[in-house]
Amino acid sequence: MFIELKTRQVSVKAIDCDGLKPEEVRNKCVKTLKASNQGLIILKLKGTLSQGKRNEIDIDSIKREAREKGYLHCNIKLSNLNNPGDEAISTGSKTLQEIEKEFLKNKGYSSQELEMARGLIEILGRDYSQGELDNAINKAGELIDNK
Repeated sequence: MFIELKTRQVSVKAIDCDGLKPEEVRNKCVKTLKASNQGLIILKLKGTLSQGKRNEIDIDSIKREAREKGYLHCNIKLSNLNNPGDEAISTGSKTLQEIEKEFLKNKGYSSQELEMARGLIEILGRDYSQGELDNAINKAGELIDNK
């Protein structure tokens, strides 16, 4: 027996944010919102920002605007939106340590900072008993003091 269910309308909008600033992304998202009759909307943001960070986008105000236009819920996907300077790192057959080092190097850290970060990652990335944890924290402190 077939029973027709009334479901809410779901609208998915891909928004190209390439070359925009966080405030411009917010404005573009708001302009994308049309009046709705209690539907749901998913905004999929993509591209690379020209400046600023994606966490500077005022997500709350976009959601507030969506509610004012009649949407029950607004979901904003940021996974395909990049910050300026984000570069893909090819992992190939590299070790985790090589990937971490390349990532930090791409972020502009000096050789000394890379060495300190590598030591901290190694120290803090293990499972410890309470006594071992105290020793690891002391060793991390020594690394920082010596730099």
